[in-house]
Amino acid sequence: MLRSLISAFEGIQCATVIGLPQANEISTLAARCVEAVFERKVERCTEKAKYTDEELYSEEIEGLKEEDEIDEEIVRAVMEVVGKFLKGFK
Repeated sequence: MLRSLISAFEGIQCATVIGLPQANEISTLAARCVEAVFERKVERCTEKAKYTDEELYSEEIEGLKEEDEIDEEIVRAVMEVVGKFLKGFK
């Protein structure tokens, strides 16, 4: 969804064509996405603490790192969308 929004912004001159009510709804949804990302990060920190032996649990630790990278990409995309809204509705 976020990638679609970013692509859509590239094709329009100003974010105001979306309309303020719709921009508000999208921002609310994006905020929920970021909230879920932070909740997952907290859960992963707790899970990472269980894997003290990096050699024994290398696959599990690598999987957690990949999940972190995905979540970081989500946050970056949300920030990009919000930034475009801020520019459009200043």
